[in-house]
Amino acid sequence: IQHWLSYESSTHVVQNRITSTVRLLNSVHKIDAPSSDLISRFQHIYPHIPINHCPLPINTSIFDTPSKKENTQLIFVGSIHPSKGIHLLLQAMHRLRHTKYSLTIIGRPSINDTDPKYATTWLQFAENLPNVNYIGERKHSETIEFIRKSICLILPSIWPENSPLVIREALQVGTRVVCGSGGSKELSHSILQLNPVSVHNIVQAIQNIPDLLEHQKIYPNPKDIIQLWLDPNNHTSC
Repeated sequence: IQHWLSYESSTHVVQNRITSTVRLLNSVHKIDAPSSDLISRFQHIYPHIPINHCPLPINTSIFDTPSKKENTQLIFVGSIHPSKGIHLLLQAMHRLRHTKYSLTIIGRPSINDTDPKYATTWLQFAENLPNVNYIGERKHSETIEFIRKSICLILPSIWPENSPLVIREALQVGTRVVCGSGGSKELSHSILQLNPVSVHNIVQAIQNIPDLLEHQKIYPNPKDIIQLWLDPNNHTSC
């Protein structure tokens, strides 16, 4: 956060924020997080604060059996923001522009303090690629259909992710996943985590996507998960 500190009027603003955070965390009765990676990173900063691992529910009513995949279709779903690594993915697609692979991008530009022109620059770059199609925001049901028809979801996040719902949704419809850093890899042994997140590694991952479809990963009913959060000792379905 150092490069943002020059915008602050008080030299104590960061320390005050840390103090407020610790007070808040010490005042709650229970803290849950859906990824072990996030718990580990958090407890590295606040080692005395216990955090429980919890599952995340998915509204499974929107899912049917996996549809037939288009074996060259890739998809990115997320903000057009540097933390999501979309600039690396687009450079990878530039290298793959004469291959069979094509990419659909769903998402909206996100405010970026360090590079205000980031979204404009890279969406213009995408527009000039013959194998990339940016379609902006879509309704959730439409997004699921695009994911369902794609062979692989590419989410090359540079900033550590917590435990993205979009990856759960991709696994639910049998779409393979290539991801960046964070807790995403915990969701399935079949997920390929880029290490490091780079243009070269993204290209290699795309070129080595297995032809076989992923098996569906079934997630628990939201009502059951919420009941478990409310009463951990009661394992009966509500």
